[in-house]
Amino acid sequence: MQGLLREHCALTQQGDGVFERSCDKTWWGHGALFGGYVQAVALSAMTRALGVAAQAPQSMTMHFMRPFQDGEFRAETTVERVGRNMSNVSARLYSAGKLAGLALASFGVWREFNEFRSLAPPTEAPVGRGEAPVVTSLGVPTHDHFDMYPRIGTFSRGGGDAHVGGWVAPRDLGPIDHLAIPVVADLWIPAAYHRWSEPSPAVSVDITTHFRSPLPRADVPPSGPVFVDLRTAGSIGGFVDEDVDIWSASGDLLAQSRQMRFVHAV
Repeated sequence: MQGLLREHCALTQQGDGVFERSCDKTWWGHGALFGGYVQAVALSAMTRALGVAAQAPQSMTMHFMRPFQDGEFRAETTVERVGRNMSNVSARLYSAGKLAGLALASFGVWREFNEFRSLAPPTEAPVGRGEAPVVTSLGVPTHDHFDMYPRIGTFSRGGGDAHVGGWVAPRDLGPIDHLAIPVVADLWIPAAYHRWSEPSPAVSVDITTHFRSPLPRADVPPSGPVFVDLRTAGSIGGFVDEDVDIWSASGDLLAQSRQMRFVHAV
């Protein structure tokens, strides 16, 4: 199953390690391409550059240097190292001809060794039969591809704590795989927005995503839902952090994400 996201992460190879595509506003955020989508396109390029099917993404870090706009996207990748169990790929990412981001990803072979689970899965109620998703008026086109069911706090600004979350059910995303995870992790309204009495736009400075399960999985269908749990430690010095855990409905940890955002003065 291809799915809308995979279709919009497809790239054309223009040279050794160089990949391009034309981006539209299907995955748009606040005045720029949605950060999670940019991560997904970058990961698509790095995966193709590596070309080792036995190794899946384990960790990806991306630094945003300027907003990614619709139009020309270019990834200049470098395979830094290829090993039997782990490999590393970097990418310089361009939007409209300007350097807009840097990314580094680690790929590895999934194996079971010294395993344990100490983080408890969420205990919030599942999506009820006939339960209607929330209606958002934030004007973020990326939200149009998902249904959200809040369980911790709300899916709106203000009036709560810096700990929010709930169930996310994709509409036409395709398989919930390594490309979908960065989008889902960046999807919910930032936890800090619930604490601020006055709205302050906050844009991504850097995002690190850790993939904690082989994907896709038979027990995580394309329609989900998956549970996202967001927490913010503090908004300090003009920057605000956010940690996100993504869980399957069966209680398995799928991914963890951490990002720092720059807080714009209103």
